[in-house]
Parts: sequence; structure tokens; C-alpha cells
Amino acid sequence: MRICRTALLPTTLVLFCLAACAQGQSHAAAKVSSEIQRARLRHLEGMIVENRDGERLGVLKDFIVDMGTGDINYALVSAGGVLGVRSTRKIAPVQALSDATAKAGILALDVSTRRWKKAPQFRRSELKRLGQPQRAAEISAFYSRAAQGAPRIPAAPNGRHPTPSATGREDQRHRQPNYELASDIMGRDVINQQNKVVGQISDLLIDLVGAKKTFAIISRARLLQRGESYAVPLCQVSQSPDHRLKIETNGAALTQAQPFTEQTWETTAAAGSASIYHYAE
Repeated sequence: MRICRTALLPTTLVLFCLAACAQGQSHAAAKVSSEIQRARLRHLEGMIVENRDGERLGVLKDFIVDMGTGDINYALVSAGGVLGVRSTRKIAPVQALSDATAKAGILALDVSTRRWKKAPQFRRSELKRLGQPQRAAEISAFYSRAAQGAPRIPAAPNGRHPTPSATGREDQRHRQPNYELASDIMGRDVINQQNKVVGQISDLLIDLVGAKKTFAIISRARLLQRGESYAVPLCQVSQSPDHRLKIETNGAALTQAQPFTEQTWETTAAAGSASIYHYAE
């Protein structure tokens, strides 16, 4: 009997080590998943915006996307009013916001409450006007002055702060931005090269720092079960003549898609690389 127990001991240790290793890997995967989850549009929407003194400025309501580059250039903050009634939407460069705060669910915007009252306001009819250099410069200048000499928006070589329409690749410098509200592209169909529906835009992954490209989450529902989801750089999503969204991919690319991870997000090239990844909810 003692011999049998001794023989079983190494096997038990191996199984224990394997279980511990698997548990450690699951914790690591959960951590990566949580980092990505915090960047989701659905998570960011509704977050309270405060200044450095902890004073409430408003609630994050939406983002403004340049569909030509896939860049998130502006954030919209709802301020004032009661339960959203008679509130105003103020516009800020997305780089002016920060989620590096000690409070959970709080975004920081370095503007005093006194100055916040004079912050640029936004109306839906203004989308096209945002592409004008003068309007973009006005918004940039307001938050640069509000930062009191330490703007989060980098200065151009000529000493002026670049407007969102002038940033990015050199060949995009004089392009007219194609702005849309992030909320307006949610739920829209996405077709592939064969004009077949791949799925719908169910979410966006947004890096407020701007170091990572914005990704669109495309979900394909299935009857009576959860469907598949894919992550694709938003810069690879274009508009078809019938106003549907389109990605240059085919069925083979979907079946061969690699898993989307935090490392994938950090290393994915900007534009020009047809990248599509399998996204696990």
C-alpha cells in the first residue's frame, strides 16, 4: 500500500503544478481583458469628468471621429442642467482628457470651473464646421491656455499648437476631415469585399492618450447563441456609396483571424496593413 501511495505522489504534484499554471494564465488573461474593457466606448460613456480640484465639470457623452483617418479627435461633455434637461454639450480635444485618476470611473480635465463656463460648445450642425482650421484652432487654443503653460496637446515646430485636422500623416495634412459622432456609427452594418454583411459596429476601443489606434468591434449575431466578434482598426473602415460601412476583407481572413490582445493593440501598425482580429468578449 505504501508503494502505491509513493508512486502516486509525483503524478499528484504534476497535476497540482499544471492546475496552478493554468490558474495563473487565466488571471493574466483576465487582467489583459480588463485593460481592453476599460477602453471600450460603452465603458467610457457616462463617466464623470472632474478637474484637478475634484470639482465636477460634467459627464462624458460622446466622441467625434474622423472617418478618413480613424482618429478620435474630440470628446463631448454634457454640463449643467438637471438629469440632462437644459444641459449644454461642450467640446474638448480628446488628448485633454485623462483616465489616470485616483478615483474609479472619473476622467480628469484640467480646466477651472470658472473657465469651464466659457468652454466651446457643440451642436450637431457644427460637424462640418469643425473641419475648418479656424474653428479647430479656437478649440485647441482654449484648452492650451486653460492648461496654464502645460498643455497636453503637443506644440508644432513653429510654436503653434496643431489642430486635429492638421495632425497625422503628411499626405493627410490638407485633407478635409470627415467627422461623425461615435454614437452615430454604433449599430451600423459592415460589409466586406463581396458586399456581404460581416456584422455591426458594437463598440469602439479608444486610447485617450492617442498612442494606440482606434479599433472598431464588429459583432455578428447568431440565432439563439452569442455570435462572433472581430476587432479591426477604424482607419480600415470606409463608407460605401450606399452609406454602409465597408472593410477590405473576405471570409478567409475572418476564419484565420488571430486573437486580439493588449499587445496586439500596442503593436498594430497605423494604416495600410489589412489587420482583422478575433475579439473575445
